[in-house]
Amino acid sequence: MIAWFARNIVAANCLLLLILALGLYSVMFLIPVEVEPSSALDRVVIKVSQRGAAPEEMEAGVTSVIETAVADLPYIDELLSTSTEELSRVTIKLRAGTDKQKALNEVKGRVDALSNLPTTIERPIIQVPTDEFEVLTVVIYGDLDEGEMATIAHQLRLDLVNAPGITQARVGGLRSYQISISVAADVLREYGLNRADIAAAIDAQAIDLGAGQVRTREGDILLRTNNRAYHYQDFDSIVVRRFEDGSPLTLGQIAAIDDSFDESRTLSRFNGERAVFVDVYRVGKESAVSVSDTVRTHLEDVKTQYPDTVKLAIFDDDARFVRQRLSTLFDSGLQGALLVMLLLGLFLRPSVAFWVVAGIPVCFAGALALFPVMGVSINTISLFSFILVLGVVVDDAIVTGENIYIHRARGRDGVTAAIEGTREVAVPVIFGLVTTMLMFVPMLMVNGEAAAHAKNIAAGVIAALIFSLIESKLILPAHLTQLDLGRSKQRSWLVPLERARENVASGLEWVLMQLYQPLLSISLKNRYVTVLSFVGILVVVSCLVSFGWLRYTFLPQVVGERAAAEVVFAVGTPIATLERATERLEEVAKALREEYRLADSNDSLIDNILTNIDGVDNKGAVGLVVVEVDQQLAEKLDTNAKQVAEQWRETISELPGAERLSFYSGDIGGLQALQVRLVGNDIAQLQAAVGEVRQFLSGFSGVFDIEDTLETGKPQLSIQLKPEAELLGMDLQTVTAQVRHAFFGVEAQRIQRGQDDVRVMVLAPLQERNDLQDLDELLIVTPAGGEVAFADVADVTWGQSSAAIERQNQERVAVVSARINHDQANLQVLENETQDYVADMIKTYPALSHELGGDSEVEEEANQVLLYGSLGVLAAIFGLLAVAFKSYLQPFIILSVIPFSLIGAILGHAITGTGLSMFSIFGILALIGVVINDSLVLVDWINRRLRAGEALWEVVNAAGVARFRPILLTSLSTFFGLVPILFQTSMGAQYLIPMAISLGFGILFATFITLLLVPCHYLILKDIQSLADWSRLARSSDAEKPRGNSA
Repeated sequence: MIAWFARNIVAANCLLLLILALGLYSVMFLIPVEVEPSSALDRVVIKVSQRGAAPEEMEAGVTSVIETAVADLPYIDELLSTSTEELSRVTIKLRAGTDKQKALNEVKGRVDALSNLPTTIERPIIQVPTDEFEVLTVVIYGDLDEGEMATIAHQLRLDLVNAPGITQARVGGLRSYQISISVAADVLREYGLNRADIAAAIDAQAIDLGAGQVRTREGDILLRTNNRAYHYQDFDSIVVRRFEDGSPLTLGQIAAIDDSFDESRTLSRFNGERAVFVDVYRVGKESAVSVSDTVRTHLEDVKTQYPDTVKLAIFDDDARFVRQRLSTLFDSGLQGALLVMLLLGLFLRPSVAFWVVAGIPVCFAGALALFPVMGVSINTISLFSFILVLGVVVDDAIVTGENIYIHRARGRDGVTAAIEGTREVAVPVIFGLVTTMLMFVPMLMVNGEAAAHAKNIAAGVIAALIFSLIESKLILPAHLTQLDLGRSKQRSWLVPLERARENVASGLEWVLMQLYQPLLSISLKNRYVTVLSFVGILVVVSCLVSFGWLRYTFLPQVVGERAAAEVVFAVGTPIATLERATERLEEVAKALREEYRLADSNDSLIDNILTNIDGVDNKGAVGLVVVEVDQQLAEKLDTNAKQVAEQWRETISELPGAERLSFYSGDIGGLQALQVRLVGNDIAQLQAAVGEVRQFLSGFSGVFDIEDTLETGKPQLSIQLKPEAELLGMDLQTVTAQVRHAFFGVEAQRIQRGQDDVRVMVLAPLQERNDLQDLDELLIVTPAGGEVAFADVADVTWGQSSAAIERQNQERVAVVSARINHDQANLQVLENETQDYVADMIKTYPALSHELGGDSEVEEEANQVLLYGSLGVLAAIFGLLAVAFKSYLQPFIILSVIPFSLIGAILGHAITGTGLSMFSIFGILALIGVVINDSLVLVDWINRRLRAGEALWEVVNAAGVARFRPILLTSLSTFFGLVPILFQTSMGAQYLIPMAISLGFGILFATFITLLLVPCHYLILKDIQSLADWSRLARSSDAEKPRGNSA
């Protein structure tokens, strides 16, 4: 195939154009665009709601029942649940490789078969989370009442989901619609009614019901009622009862009917004004950029339709971040490509350099064509994989192109030189590329939170290397058949480049003969000292990590584009208290906005301020204030969202009555850096252990926002009957039901009104249920029809409900979590100390067990996969090398240099002051692949010369000299391709830099490893073989000596 394409340049060009066309088509029509790679976690989620139920009631009556029903399913990796007020959420984490649809169907079958769930629960919602990701938020704000905002928001949502390219949008910041029918207690007594009677009357009369059909000669005629009540005026005429004379008592005569919203406590503000919002999502392969463009176009079209009091704004637009980050990466990639082109122009002839660099867009276009098949999107991680592999994809082209040039210089014609030059290095180049690709395979095996990042990097690199092989073996040789050795001298504009190339060549020759050759000869003669010296360097450098001098953080702390303040009060805190607290946070945010405003342009670092209040969040009563930070201005002002959050924290250290006040920026990662999980059903031991862990963590500097999941919820009154109640024939269920009807209400109906699910509730007026005295004075109807005060038949006991009850594998779990300032605390050291402390502390709590979570949990899972995957890949590489070299021993020459390649990567992090992270490990895997590739080519060169009959010492001593130029060139091309990203100051690129450091600095040091250690290891292997041969000969000689007579 190499020869056929070399002789048919038209076919080579058609293949090139086809690859470019496929890549362009994929980008335009098939690949979604997003900020970060998205991942669909393998899990099934069961959600059940029960109105009015406390967390303990949800746990006992719903959560534990569902857990028991599904716990024995064989594909469950972990069973998690959270029980909060009115909601039970059970999450089934599936084992890797589980068929999610099959699991969903089986879970649905088991839950649907349950007969012991409470009858008052809503229908369980069982689903596999869909692949939907929020793109932006449309904010509707201004001087409007809640009803007007709701109408506009729902219509806007409907318009957006009907627009092409948008599938999902949700309205937020609004209370649910509700028709409240309030009937006072004295009115009920006057007419001998109760609220259940009124609810029954509504349900019986406000109906739409089919009654069959009449089959007449003229045709069928449908029979039905059409009396459904949809608005408050429709309920006025409903007859509650009839008097003895037949006259009706209607609902409008006895009740106040309010068609508005429920009594939940939700409130949003935008830049200080009342607001609601519409969250817009991308689903599946939809692009964040196209979704954002569609939304912006629609808002421009409709904003003139609204009065001046209606304002529309876009908040937290991912597309803006996508454009900024992709632009940064594109610029870095382009700069890297230009540097590589300049480098190759100084080392190779201009025509060879041109065609080598021309292969870069072919490799990347081919990779993009494979992205839809591999399930990869265009995002900062997948595009960074191109920058990472920028220098690597030209390595095999450099080796092939230079070898063709050598054959051409020997007088071969263009076609013959292209064929023979390509074939001569085909085996080492192909095996080298395959081994490099194999080193990225473990990243495809990573599960959990880090899986998406690892998969996108590995997929991008592997896809680019596949097409690098195609380009260098089929397309490049065809183009180099046209290589003319003398033409460049005829072009005046190439004369300066040719002179520069000659100067570089002469300088390189001097370095080669005056520095490297003597050093190599000394190293070979003292090969054991040389190896031991590198071992010593490796040990010293390893101490930087093992003793914590070089910090390791699994997920690097990288500042995002938002800063937020979250205040948490006890569940049940009045909405006015939350409003005052968030208004104070807004005041400081507005002051910071003015402080960071540019004098010349009047632009501010802080774009917008969004506040959301939720009085019934799982954590408690929560107020959240988020500020949007302009990333471009942040770079001009030399600040970032993290510093804004810290300054915010310094200004407001606490808020009166708040249980917790947290400030943070939108860092990469998302989890608290450290979590301690305490598992067990002994609540007293859990509470005590949580207190000890919190106190321990508070003693470390750099540890902040310590919180736990055992926070208390609302105050609670437990009802117990007095003996007098039994004498009146009353039971606990009867009394509790009447209390519920009075203070919670009776749901008469649920109606679908347009897009909204509206509840019709019959309840007491607010003034009859807003004081504890109202409970004591509540009149309970006895079975005999009499009335008695609640306080006469029942007692109440004060208590405290839980805010949320979390369980893990059917046991209670308490989670203590904290955020870490990585500039002040070493997470790895902190984790080790915390693990030792908790392991010792837990001995005093025999009913409990523990484990670390947060970043450490994700880290442990990913590291385990990477470790076992890398060992498997190294075994596969050993097999490939053994086949290529036809030897079981020579692969050890190459594999033995892998540990030394870590020296450059670690030193690079130390020199730049950058901590190690998960991305550093990914870079090291890439580095190992490149080191194996370079070493393989060198060993193959030695083997070919030995097979030609040359002497061992002369061949090994000459190998480094012969391969010095291509090895140095491939290393420098890899490094120069990464230089722009190494010096990138953009916040969006910071978490990628550790990977570039590992590969960039590692490859520079790996050059010396390849050129010095590989020849030394080759001779050491021969020494061992010679020693083994000598030993066998000695044993053979001893065996052949004549034995003396024993007589």
